[in-house]
Amino acid sequence: MPVAAWSQGPHDGWSGFFDGRRRRSPNPDELRSQALHAISSRITSLYWFNLSLEGLLRFPDTWEPMRRIGRELHAMEPFLLAGDAYAFERRRTAEGRPDWDLASIVSPSAALLFALDTAYVIDPEVNEFRFAEPRQAEFRFRLPPWLREPKEITRIDADGAHDADWRLDGEHVVISGAYSGDAIFLVVSDFKVREEYLQRLGEARAKEAAHPVDLQALKALKK
Repeated sequence: MPVAAWSQGPHDGWSGFFDGRRRRSPNPDELRSQALHAISSRITSLYWFNLSLEGLLRFPDTWEPMRRIGRELHAMEPFLLAGDAYAFERRRTAEGRPDWDLASIVSPSAALLFALDTAYVIDPEVNEFRFAEPRQAEFRFRLPPWLREPKEITRIDADGAHDADWRLDGEHVVISGAYSGDAIFLVVSDFKVREEYLQRLGEARAKEAAHPVDLQALKALKK
């Protein structure tokens, strides 16, 4: 079924810091993390909650994270629309602390594998969530029957497709590397599927270039 999610964007209307937090809107990492948790559960529409001209002008550091997520969504769109949520695992450390959320979305042509970092900590100076430096991790995902002999598995993001260290283990793929924040992997049985992803990524970049953000024009609107 089609599912829409509203993810928290920058907003100017919150005030007070009784909990010690001056910034009431999400910082760039918090904004991205919230959105990817929704996307990894296989939504088909993402909306930014409470966007306003004042909020965008006050928190311009959120523009690029939102632009990158939009670019990634445009490139992943066919997999999200034709696919379905396949598996989910909440991993903890040996001490029981949050570590990673692992989720997968499968479609007839590809699988999207999400590793979302839940080991963030609170910055005591500003009471905002921060991710640590990349740490060595090993992610294990079960693949659907039609993708258990993949031609390629790459890490994907708004910049393109990148090599990943992976190996097959029966019905599963094991991906190793140093990661923080999040990592998205694309599993394909046909190389052209990856090329189509990159083509859609280029289309999104072209739209961004055709409609650049004009900070001075936004400031003039506020006046």
